Amino acid sequence: MSKEEPKKVNVEEIADGTLVLSKGLAGLVSSVKSKAGLTKVLADDHARVLLTGTLTSFIHIDLRFETGMRAMGEILFNLINKQDESMQRKAIHAICDAQGIPPIEETGRKGFAMALFAKFPEMQQQVKGGKDTKGALRLSSYMAAYKGSLPNKQIGAGNRGGGNAGSGSTDETPSKKPKAASELFLRLWTNATATDQDVLTRLAGRAGIEFEDWLPKEK
Repeated sequence: MSKEEPKKVNVEEIADGTLVLSKGLAGLVSSVKSKAGLTKVLADDHARVLLTGTLTSFIHIDLRFETGMRAMGEILFNLINKQDESMQRKAIHAICDAQGIPPIEETGRKGFAMALFAKFPEMQQQVKGGKDTKGALRLSSYMAAYKGSLPNKQIGAGNRGGGNAGSGSTDETPSKKPKAASELFLRLWTNATATDQDVLTRLAGRAGIEFEDWLPKEK
């Protein structure tokens, strides 16, 4: 019995679909700001279908995104914490090859962020007042979502015996920050868009909050 060919993921098709949806949402903002605008939209068959279809499409994506984000976080957590630098580099080179970019020799969270966000220059920018790029912090939010879904003892056990414990360990002592505040920040962060995260970062910086302590400590 022959094995079925694995279904290929058409990245460009997915990217085009999400771009159309995000542009559609942005284009609808001005239409619903006023009663007159919304009345006009609801009275027009095409505009009404566009509004309702765009909103419901986004909900379908959003409800599946959380599961995907946690799975992405678990994959990254395992790659960074349980694989040695040689294996990490091989994985990063494979991503670079898929992206059509030169091989990146950096490993850990930084290396994966550089490879995964290679086509998004804005994600390579360093966050004001911090050492991380926006892309690296985005990967942290994925891993935080994964770790937030685990029982505490399972989080602590997840890194034992890993091949990169010296530089990418997340098995750390509990934060001295107030638990309620850290949980609130984590919840906001993991549900935020890249723009929202920039706002959170700036607010945390102004308030003197070292929010990095509330996210996984990766390389």
